[in-house]
Order: sequence, then C-alpha cells, then structure tokens
Amino acid sequence: MAQPDNGALQQLAGLLKSSDAYYANFQHELRDEEGQLLDASSGWMAWQRPTDFRWEIEQPLAQTLLVKGSIFYQYDRDLEQMLVQPLSEEVAVLPQLLLAGDVAVISARYRVTTVLAVAAQPGGETKLAEAGQQVVHQPRPPKIFKLRPHQPGEMFRELLLEFRGSALTAINISDDLQQNSRFEFTPRQDAMGAGLFEVNPPPATEIIYQ
Repeated sequence: MAQPDNGALQQLAGLLKSSDAYYANFQHELRDEEGQLLDASSGWMAWQRPTDFRWEIEQPLAQTLLVKGSIFYQYDRDLEQMLVQPLSEEVAVLPQLLLAGDVAVISARYRVTTVLAVAAQPGGETKLAEAGQQVVHQPRPPKIFKLRPHQPGEMFRELLLEFRGSALTAINISDDLQQNSRFEFTPRQDAMGAGLFEVNPPPATEIIYQ
C-alpha cells in the first residue's frame, strides 16, 4: 500500500541523478486487467544525461527508438524505414522523467509516494528452514516509488519505479484501459560505445521527416 512520505520525492530525484548514464537489458510483458499476457518483448535501453535516451527492441521485431535532444528517431529494420520528427509530449514522458533527477521537474507533474515491498520473512534478510535447519537467504525488498500524474490525460494512470540500491530494476506502467506493462532491467557490464546514441541505417532505408 502507498504510504505518505514527504521525503519520497527527494529520494527518487536523488536516485535518478545518482548516475549520469544507465545501460541495461530489459524484459517486457503487457497484461490485461485479468493478468492475461497480451504482448512480450526484449532488448536493451540506455540513457546519458542530459538529453540522450535509446530503447532498442530486439525481439520479436527489431526496432530502435532514440531521443536525442528535441528530436525523436524511430527505425524499423524490417520495414527499412526511419521516422524523424520533433519530440512529442507523449514520447517524451518517460525519457524526461528518467533523465531529470530534479525535484522541481518531477513534482510539477507527479505526486510521488513510496510503496512498501514485503520481504519473504518479516524483519529479516534470512529465514531458517524447518527441514534440516538450512539457512535460506532472501533478497531485500526493492525500494518502490509510485507516481501519479496531477493532471488527467497522461499516457499512464500510475507508474512504479523499483530500485535495488541505486540501480533501477523495474518499471510498472498502468493505463486507463486497466492494462499493465512491466519492464524488468538487468544492468549490463559492457561499456556504452561512442556511437550508441546515433542511428545510421543502411543507404536503402526510407527516411521520413515529419
């Protein structure tokens, strides 16, 4: 359940700005209000302050979504087509939030609270199993922040950001259709390449400017 927390906004902003860059693989599932799986995808994402954000879908269809400053690029490999257009408000919502790390920017748009994640055993990181007195280690619950937009008409009704330590490990997005998107992240150990925030499609690619 959500708990009133006057420090939640400052905690979230501090976690978001604790790193100038982030690079992780993701697994995504979209489910309806009854929990039925509607869609799934996987790939990787990266951001680099102050303005660069890339979302790379590898399965089931290859697609690149890149925000670079005020320009948005969508490259569909199977269609051999790339769309280039000014960054829209709808597309900008998640990149702006993750890149901000700023109390004023976040509070102007969202009400932020913390959510209690219940550990497997109350009050402890470990439990003692009854059979053979085997010690079973339980991971500490994540730190979860709930964001609700101040104004109606946003792309989501509720958004949950989950952290373990300072690392973002999951995002849950609930919309007005009662659908839920969950993204789980695994930080990558390889370094971000110099051209990570560039898209250079093959010469035959159709480029559409809007």
